[in-house]
Amino acid sequence: MKNLFTAAFCIFLFSLTVPFTRIVALETAPENVLFIRIFGAGLICLLFSLKDGWVPPREAWVGIVSVSLGSVIGFSALTAYAMKQVPSGHATVALAGMPLITSIYSVIRDRMNPGQKFWGYAVLGTFLSFGFFFNLNVTS
Repeated sequence: MKNLFTAAFCIFLFSLTVPFTRIVALETAPENVLFIRIFGAGLICLLFSLKDGWVPPREAWVGIVSVSLGSVIGFSALTAYAMKQVPSGHATVALAGMPLITSIYSVIRDRMNPGQKFWGYAVLGTFLSFGFFFNLNVTS
């Protein structure tokens, strides 16, 4: 149950990414948004590491640094620059497809298929997200 709560909480926090990035990007330079997010992510990682006393094995550091460059720096910077130019609704449409694209990439990379039930729910969730965002943009 703890893992389910943690996952739901992380999804909730991620759902706030675009609106809060838009708010902050309109008030300050996108570079500042990037540094705020780097500091926040670093602080959270430090707190979890200190709490558990866990240090990743040496062979995992290359992967950790790669993911950090892409997700923390790349995603944060590009989102901040985009939110300076376009409404947050544009980004939510793009982000709605990210979990499905990530799943497809991981299946290709790892050569493992999680099964039809997984793909059914993944596609359904993506279409529901797209539908919600398109409906939201049409009515507002």
